This record gives sequence, structure tokens and C-alpha cells, in this order.
Amino acid sequence: MPYEPDDILAEFGYRLQRAPLHLPQSTAPATQLPLLKAKLEQRLTYVSLTSKTARRETLIAPILLEAAEVTGAQVRIEYPLNVSEVLKGHSTIISTAIQK
Repeated sequence: MPYEPDDILAEFGYRLQRAPLHLPQSTAPATQLPLLKAKLEQRLTYVSLTSKTARRETLIAPILLEAAEVTGAQVRIEYPLNVSEVLKGHSTIISTAIQK
């Protein structure tokens, strides 16, 4: 991206604030993590991660899908965003919890 995120936000009247992110913790057992780790490590020997798409599809998607299965969350890929006529597009991935 040729522009800094804080410059883009300033254009819309916002400012960037960096702070630690505290996410909720799951108590669900992570029994599949060793298998997922082994699969990811094996795939890395076959895939060049030089592009954003390669990293997303090889590393990020399998991890998010595993997390969705464990937590019961829904993953929406290419979720449309429309803040204003100037600020619109698609978010790559959004995960939302599903009521059980």
C-alpha cells in the first residue's frame, strides 16, 4: 500500500491508535492443534509464500477454519463494507459467533 494507514484514517477524520488487543479466551479443548501444525509445516515445503494470496490460502484460511470449528463461529469471506461513497470495498475475512 503506498499510503500509511494513519494518513488514510486522517483523511476521514479518524486517527490510528496502537494498543494491545485483548481477545476472549476459549475453554474448548484444542485437540486438533498438533495435526493442524503438522499439516501447515508440511505444506510450507511445497508453497512459496511470496504473495498475499499464497499466505492467506496456505496459512491463514486453515487456521481460521479450524478456529471456526472449535468455537462455532461463522467465517464470511469477502464481506462487503460500505462506510460511505468514498470508503467502501470488501473485508477479506470476518468471523462472527453463532448462537448455539
